[in-house]
Amino acid sequence: MLSGQKYNSAKAEAWGSVVNASIREAAVGLSVVTNRFSGEIDRMGSVVTMITPGSVTAGAYTAYSNVSFVEPSDSTLQITIDQADYTAVDVDDIDQTQAANNLGNIYTEEAAWSLTDAQDQFVFSAYAAANSGISSDHDNPVLATSLNLYATIAKAAESLDKKNVPRRGRWLALDPVRVSNLRANPLFTMHYPPHELAATIPSPGFCGSACGFSVYSSNNLTTLSGVLKVMGGWRGAIGFAGPRTFQRFNRREEGFATAYKTLSVYGKKVAQPDALLTIHVQK
Repeated sequence: MLSGQKYNSAKAEAWGSVVNASIREAAVGLSVVTNRFSGEIDRMGSVVTMITPGSVTAGAYTAYSNVSFVEPSDSTLQITIDQADYTAVDVDDIDQTQAANNLGNIYTEEAAWSLTDAQDQFVFSAYAAANSGISSDHDNPVLATSLNLYATIAKAAESLDKKNVPRRGRWLALDPVRVSNLRANPLFTMHYPPHELAATIPSPGFCGSACGFSVYSSNNLTTLSGVLKVMGGWRGAIGFAGPRTFQRFNRREEGFATAYKTLSVYGKKVAQPDALLTIHVQK
């Protein structure tokens, strides 16, 4: 039989896994990054390794001839876990007694939503590293209306095409207003592009496709001085490590309450800036 301390530790570990799963189910940003890494995330400052495969060149073959082998130019990324977010909630015994459900569990689920927003904002802050996009900048944003938004997205796709960015796995994140404008255009389709293998498993925030992009809706895009940073690219462009979530439950020494604390750590690195684009949009 587990002691009280060991039981609380096991319960906290289990709920940390639940929060991790909830973040992955709700985070738009985690749908547009690569999360394949090696190494253990056990604390703030941990370093993990992510390998980005190099390109493979095709060659002409004639019968009975020898083939030439090349060593792929893989690139290795070291991602430091340098981000940490927390939530801390006190649940008084009186409130818990009067509640129909376990308030600790409810607040833990609410914590997952808050942590999800923080991690989405962190992913979309990578707009500053993008090397592709249409001819706009912060001082000359485009006015993306229902009449011209689709054409703007087409130009964004062209910018990636010119840099030979893979067509499979392209994504675009818009705010809800721009998504509404896009839906008014009959060229916008409410399904995945044909080349998407995950067509039967919609990702968080997915709302359709346009010009080869899987389009996502998010409230967590960056806005600076009235200019929205619409962001898109290819899923392999950003490496994301995490999240790893830790939880602690303990009785408060003052009063009669239980403290529920949640800590989530993670990190990212832009692997291929040419495979990211930013469109500066007037809000």
